[in-house]
Order: sequence, then structure tokens, then C-alpha cells
Amino acid sequence: MPDDPKAEARDDLDADAVHAREWRLQEGARAAHRQCDPPDGDARALRYRLIARALDREPQDSLPSNFAYAQAQRIAALVAERRRADARFIRRLRWAFALGYGGAIAVAALVFRDELSAWLAAPAVAGVLGSPWLLAGLGCAAIVSVLQVGAWRGMRR
Repeated sequence: MPDDPKAEARDDLDADAVHAREWRLQEGARAAHRQCDPPDGDARALRYRLIARALDREPQDSLPSNFAYAQAQRIAALVAERRRADARFIRRLRWAFALGYGGAIAVAALVFRDELSAWLAAPAVAGVLGSPWLLAGLGCAAIVSVLQVGAWRGMRR
């Protein structure tokens, strides 16, 4: 049976064959560059030849003596700026939540104003609101929230 064109097409798609062909092109371009042969018309071979020429050249500039230190300082500055940006974002997010909750409470108080005033006027509720225990409970809640904010600030440092 004569040559099967489908078999050649399968060979073109074979990864090993493609890899071997590219390897031959690269090595041929490197050898042609080193022997100073004139370039031929294959575009891939010309690209590989440019790469071979670049690899044979000495580096243009050397790194400064404090390159690692400068890079570490630059990265440290980026990290510090990122932390500041994150802190600003969290602060703004807290304010947005506080305003949102406050607005929701204000709207609910306006909508249920009559029901709320009737509930507050009830003798049982009025007795609880006038009690010193409510003031003690609110004071405890305030102390706990102040301590919690202090703990959060301590964890960030």
C-alpha cells in the first residue's frame, strides 16, 4: 500500500515528533549561528537563530551590588502599603456596616413608631427600662465591647 497521508498527519500531531522536530530546528539554528552561515528563509529557524545570538552575548549590565537589599526594601514597602490599604478597607467596611445597621434601625423605628411607643408605655416594660439592672447590663456590654476592640487592635500589631 502506498504512503498513507493520514499516517503522516498523525505523525504531525505526535508530541514526540513535534518535540524532536523543534529540537532539531533549535540545534540547527545554534550551529548555523556559531559557524556564521547565512540565514535561510525558515521563520522558526530565524527566531531560534536570534535566540542563539542573544544567548551567546555577554549580559549588557551587571546587577548592582545592593540588588538583593533594594528588592527586599521594595517588597517590604509594598507589603506595608498593602497592610495600610487593608486596614483602610476594613475601617471603611465597619463604618458602612454601622451606618447600614443604624439606618435600618432608624427606618424600623419610624415604621413601627406607634407599636414601639405602645410597647414602651406598657407597665411591665416601663418597669424594666427604669430599673438599675438595665443600666448595669448596658455598662457591662460597653466594657466588654471596649475590651474586645482593644484585643483586636493588639492582634493586628
